[in-house]
Order: sequence, then structure tokens, then C-alpha cells
Amino acid sequence: MRRRFRTSNLSPKWGRILIKLKKKPKTYLIAGLIGLVTIGFIGYFIYVISGLPPLTQLEHYEPKLVTKIFSADSVLIKELYTQRREYIPYNQIPEYLKQAVLVTEDKKFWKHWGVDVRRLFKAALVDLIHMAKLEGASTITQQLARELYPSKLSREKTFTRKIREVITAVQIERTYAKSEILEMYLNSYYFGHGTYGIKSAADFYFNKDVKDLTLEECALLAALLKSPGGYSPIRRPQRALKRRNLVLALMFKNGVISRQQFETATNTPIVLGSGGHRETKKNIAPYFTEYIRQQLEDVFGKNLYTGGFTIYTTLDSRVQAAAEKAVQEFLPRLQKQVRKHILSK
Repeated sequence: MRRRFRTSNLSPKWGRILIKLKKKPKTYLIAGLIGLVTIGFIGYFIYVISGLPPLTQLEHYEPKLVTKIFSADSVLIKELYTQRREYIPYNQIPEYLKQAVLVTEDKKFWKHWGVDVRRLFKAALVDLIHMAKLEGASTITQQLARELYPSKLSREKTFTRKIREVITAVQIERTYAKSEILEMYLNSYYFGHGTYGIKSAADFYFNKDVKDLTLEECALLAALLKSPGGYSPIRRPQRALKRRNLVLALMFKNGVISRQQFETATNTPIVLGSGGHRETKKNIAPYFTEYIRQQLEDVFGKNLYTGGFTIYTTLDSRVQAAAEKAVQEFLPRLQKQVRKHILSK
């Protein structure tokens, strides 16, 4: 015989609870589901924040800089780096370059708090309609977050990564002033061909100091941010020209430059410097510089390649050049004499 569970067998307290459950089963079911969802949300939130860069790391920005080795007569003979970057402060960056970057990458930079909510929702809607990642919505601060913490914020297009990026961007905005964020961005970003930061990019592409860049050169460097490889003026000059002119058009549209400046700049061809060949010119006394590198690595360790040190050596580049020239001139004659001596035996 099937036994029925009777509330009379329970204590008064549990009996009342069971009666309430029988009377309002849906209410308690909903409450249970809400509880489970809440627990799941808390667990997911803990998972998200566990992947964020620590606050101490956000507060201490240490970019990887080039270590330079000079001769005794102040000639640069070697550079050591993992990323070719030289830091430049905000007040030394040309205004045209700042504006070119802002109108291209983040027009509301000075107004938002790290995230452009309207732009973010618009991009999400476009992606949802097309069922693909088509629209970019990252602010300069979000881009900086990805650049500074690649191990924490990968470039995978996932919802979790995006949340972490947004939280990190907000933390960066709370930690630094807007000018500092733009300064870090322009000193951190990759500009193609092994160059990081605006100073190294200006030197590489135009063989110029940043302060000497023209309007069209500023626009070209801003154009590279979208895709350094895709718009490389060395490998894809026509695409680079088209992208540069688009940046100039945005500058004109947003009132940064006049129509005359726009027309003059767009009709100016891209003229590159000899930056791409600088490394071969610096390759003076390779055995000596390798010896110096080994000695320095014993002292500084791997920090040698990221610390941005300036090293002066005892080598005189003029004497070294004269010695190398003498060897090059004398060596063929010596080889000829040796060959003649061997054949005469």
C-alpha cells in the first residue's frame, strides 16, 4: 500500500513551511530560479574580475624602451630592444597629430569616461543584424587597455574579453588624466615595421623628429593605427595614400584644418625618409658592440632590452671607420701575396 506523507508527522514549523510551498509553488520556484541566476552571475563576475590586471599594474606604467649604445664621439652604434620605442611627453606631440588621431579613432575622447556607450550599442546592433563582427566600437582608452595588458586582454572577440576591456578602460580613466592617456596611447601603439610609439614611427618613416612633422605626415601616421600592415606606405603606398587622405578629410570635416590646408595636403604625395635603412648604418664594430651587449646583460639582465638605457663606450667611431677602411684596402693585396706565395712552392 502506498503511504502518504502527512504534515501531522512533522514539527509545527516544518509543517507550516510545507503548507506554504503547496499553496504557492510557482512563487517559490521563481524565487529558486532567481537565486540560481544570482549565484551564477556572482560566479561569472568573480571569473571576469579574476582576469583583470591588478590595480598596482595600472598605476605604474612602464613602457618597453630602446637601449642605445653610443661611441665616445656620440655616434649611435647599436640599439637593443624587444620593441623599438622612444618615449615622448604629451606637450612635444604636434597638435595636428593629436587631432588626426582623435577624429579618426575617438571623436568623443574628451567627453566619455573610457567607454562610448552609444557607439558600443550601435556596434553591437550592427554585429547582431549581420551575425558577424563588423563594427568597431573601442575608444582610445579601450585600445590602450588592450595594448598595455595583452596577456590579460587578448584580442579574441568574446563577450568576457569585452567586459574586461571595458572595466580596465574605466579604471585607466580613473587613474590617469585624459592627456596622460593620449600620451600613453601614442607612445604605446604599433606603427608597423617593428616601430612602437609615435617618436620611433616619425624617425623610421620620415627620418624626422616628431615636432618637425608636417600636416600630411601626421595624417599618415594616424592612418596607420587602423592597420599598420594594411596601410604601410612602404608596401602598400596607394592604400596608404587613400587612407591618409581619408584622415585629412575627417580633419577638415571636424574643423581641425581649413579647406585650403585640406586640398594642399591631399595633393601632396607621400615622401618617406631613409629610416628603413638606418640599422645598417649603425652596424659599426659588430664584434665590439656584441661584447658590450654581453657585459651589459650580465649587469642588467633582460631589463637591458626594455629599460631605455643610454650607454657610452670607449670606441671612437672615426678611428674605427679608418681602421675598417684600411683593412678593406689592404686585405685584397695581402690575399694576392699569400696566393702568389702558395703557388710558387
